[in-house]
This record gives sequence, structure tokens and C-alpha cells, in this order.
Amino acid sequence: MKYEIFERPEIHYIGLKLEVNLNSIEKSNIGGLWSDLFKEEDQLNIDRSSECIGLEKYNDDTMKTGIFDYYALAPSTKMTDDEGYYSYVTLPASKYVKFPVNFKELGPKKFQEVYKYIKENKINVDYSFDMELYPLDFNPEDENAEMFIMFKLNE
Repeated sequence: MKYEIFERPEIHYIGLKLEVNLNSIEKSNIGGLWSDLFKEEDQLNIDRSSECIGLEKYNDDTMKTGIFDYYALAPSTKMTDDEGYYSYVTLPASKYVKFPVNFKELGPKKFQEVYKYIKENKINVDYSFDMELYPLDFNPEDENAEMFIMFKLNE
């Protein structure tokens, strides 16, 4: 499996949050969450010079319940005053590792393959969250669209 280790600066994101259950992930409207986010692109001051991310944040009960928080996030040049509706996330400057994935293959099975590879190859990642990194030229309609599954490395 191919991967790349790289450094990222601190980036501020704005987005929307959805609670997802792995046991019924096909019922989750993650695509709709992204659509809702981009309907408000101008109001949110989205910075198109950096990539969008889908952040999957796990809690202590995720392994037992299958429930985690999914965030559709776009980089923003400034935050909005609407504190209650939007989620704000800052990714720290750090080293990250990313694995290329064809967008059409994205799903729980692909994440399981990547997690298995990480464990087998002793890549020291932060398991409290993972991300989908969408390149600037990403087009979900493209059959060959490539994106990345990304993790923060533990220093």
C-alpha cells in the first residue's frame, strides 16, 4: 500500500457535524452534509487555496457503540458569528500520513484495510480521529477521482 508522510501547517476549518453509526452508515447522509456546507460557501469565507477534509472523530465508546462524529470541513479565512450552527476545528501543525484512495472505493472496508496496514507496519498514528483529505482539484463525479485517508502522526 502506498502512503506519504508530510508536514502540514496549522489550518482553521469551518463546517457541519453529523453523528454517524457504523452499523447503519449507509443511512447517513454524508453527501447531503457536504452539499449543505457548500450552499453557504460565500457566507463562510471558504479558502479555496487549501483542501477540504472529512473528519471522523472517535470517542471512548466508539468501539462499543459504533457511533462517531463526522465533520464536513472547509478551510476558512475567518469565522462566522453563528457559533451554534457551525463547527470550528483547528488541525495542528504536525506530521501526517496519507494513503491515496479512489473516491468510489471509499467506505468502511477501505478504512479497515488502511487501519490493518497501519497496525501491521507499526505506523504510529493518533487513533482518536482520521480524515478524508480532498485535493483542490477533487471532483466526485470523476470515476477516477483520487482522495486520501489521512492520520496525524504521533511525535
